[in-house]
Amino acid sequence: RRAVRRSLSRLVQLGLLVRLDRRIGGVRGGSAGFIYGPSQVAWRLVRDDGKRHRYSEPTATFVHHTLAITQLVVDLIDRHHAKQLEVVRLEPEPRCWRRYVGHGAAEVLRPDLFVVLGVGDLELHWFVEIDLGTETLARRLVKCQQYEAYYQSGEEQTRFDIFPRVLWAMPDESLAAA
Repeated sequence: RRAVRRSLSRLVQLGLLVRLDRRIGGVRGGSAGFIYGPSQVAWRLVRDDGKRHRYSEPTATFVHHTLAITQLVVDLIDRHHAKQLEVVRLEPEPRCWRRYVGHGAAEVLRPDLFVVLGVGDLELHWFVEIDLGTETLARRLVKCQQYEAYYQSGEEQTRFDIFPRVLWAMPDESLAAA
């Protein structure tokens, strides 16, 4: 642990990592732990695309959403190991994004996750949308229209002979009803 802390400190001194402003609780409940992110220099070393990348601290909404997606993946893998189902394919963002031509222009459908599960003799294909109640109804409807346009494009059906179901995970019944 000490060696790791020294290495991280050295990477910060070299300007390759930045420490986020907020600290997290340490092993004994203190404030010694840090969260690190790549610096602009690190981005330039890793990506030779000539673009400047500014690191900004993720919002609490983004972190909660990412953790909810991650929890679903962990739960699926647990069920896989318990032999309750088989995780055949798992694609997180951005690998699960689908490009298509809709309304005469290039579009991108951005699900939170794509998963193929084996349950008995069935293979279940799902696009997953995790909604923690932070989106407006109008934004949800736009997302539904994007799924409809992607379905109408026939891209998925041409590539995989099937269009996945769309799973919307909502925090409560009233949001799901809306």
